[in-house]
Amino acid sequence: PTLDEGQIDALETILTHDLGVLTGGPGTGKTTVVARVVEALVATGIRPDALALAAPTGRAAARMGEALRRGLGDRDDAGARALRGLNPTTVHRLLGYRPRDGRFRHGRRNPLPLQALIIDEASMLDVELAGRVFESLAPGTRLVLVGDADQLPSVGRGAVLRDLVAANGPGVARLERGFRVATEEENPPR
Repeated sequence: PTLDEGQIDALETILTHDLGVLTGGPGTGKTTVVARVVEALVATGIRPDALALAAPTGRAAARMGEALRRGLGDRDDAGARALRGLNPTTVHRLLGYRPRDGRFRHGRRNPLPLQALIIDEASMLDVELAGRVFESLAPGTRLVLVGDADQLPSVGRGAVLRDLVAANGPGVARLERGFRVATEEENPPR
């Protein structure tokens, strides 16, 4: 799909900051922008194996992967191949969480071997998990947090995405225009 002006601005914002925050309500095109971010990162030399997609829950990670692949259609260019090869995972799995001792394999002493990380449904990140993500990134690793800042925050402490959006830093991009037609399930008749 062709990007509208707001999505183009969001893409430029995300690509020009090491910490990008992409927010918008349902149907505003966040997934479309994420796909373009991935394609642009690969085009600028980031290896697909040094790029990870994650979400706080397995269900959210699976939805992210499905939505990105669905948006590709039957394209077969380098960007589409890179996107198809990415398998979103949970943040805990990415960080190597070990339930036996409650520790993480990746952290300050053993950073993730990534050049870029994109986390969807970031409104579900609590302060502790977000802190683990930040300390697991090597210097120069790009981080993109994606989600709806107006959703309910995580069940844990803090509202990381909402606070980052409220701070209105230079890497924050907001999508406002809705593209999806609401279904009756999303907006039941009154």
